[in-house]
Amino acid sequence: MGKKLKSKKRIEVNGGALNYYEVGTGIPVVFVQGIWVSCRIWDDTVDNLAINARTYQVEWPIGGHRESLKNADLSPHGVAALVLEFIERLDLTNVILVGNDSGGAICQLAVTADNPAVDRIAGLLLTNVDCYEKFPPKEMIPLRDLCISNPSEANNVFASLLKGPEGVTQFMKTVCSKTIPLDQAMALLANVNEIEQSRADSVTFIAGADSQTTTLQAVSRFANLTYPVTIVWGDGDEVFPISDGEKLARDFPNATLVRLEGLKTFIPLEDPKALAKALNELIQQVSIPAPAINK
Repeated sequence: MGKKLKSKKRIEVNGGALNYYEVGTGIPVVFVQGIWVSCRIWDDTVDNLAINARTYQVEWPIGGHRESLKNADLSPHGVAALVLEFIERLDLTNVILVGNDSGGAICQLAVTADNPAVDRIAGLLLTNVDCYEKFPPKEMIPLRDLCISNPSEANNVFASLLKGPEGVTQFMKTVCSKTIPLDQAMALLANVNEIEQSRADSVTFIAGADSQTTTLQAVSRFANLTYPVTIVWGDGDEVFPISDGEKLARDFPNATLVRLEGLKTFIPLEDPKALAKALNELIQQVSIPAPAINK
């Protein structure tokens, strides 16, 4: 992974600091991955971009990070606010947000937030994401409830679930239709495996996953977003079926749906070339910025 030479940087935000990788010049693209995985999950997508873009792979504090933000709000709305703060602190404009898995839920909260920084966003790409009533999806609800009732036990359960080659392999089978090389998979989950505080931060985030106060509320504001939105969806995903992607494409007023046959949740691993192609096309669309209407 990671053929393009990326510069690792650090920026102070409320509650701590965020580490991130930056590469390229052009339209700024900010990636938001889901719980537990490293931001390097986007490496192959970035490597396959054919259009000028300045990409930001950020260690968001939801499990795949090394440095904890000890004084930050790590609820879903809090992490969405961190995304907007990151964009604002770097003074980025005409930004494309790209979200996968629970990172896509964060993106939905960010673009519909009551925050002036949303005016810096000019495009959105969502690929197999938590949405509507599926934040968390039903398979995760018992774990979410454990995160609320007994955070320390939830931390232990996550450590057990993701432990070693067997745990990592089993996890990858749930999110990928293809076999991901074990060394790559282990590297993507290394931080949540090795760092107890990273797991604890993911517990805090998951405990706040309640669709009634997050994704279902965000839907009511989708119609106000007039900039281009691309929905890239693997139709082999049993957790987030293609019907979710189709519904998102209908609910955003300027959306395009790209269907990827047989693929599951982790599209950045399953088909980074197809994801990069869709992102290239979105970058072309936002190169001439059109104002978003946010209320």
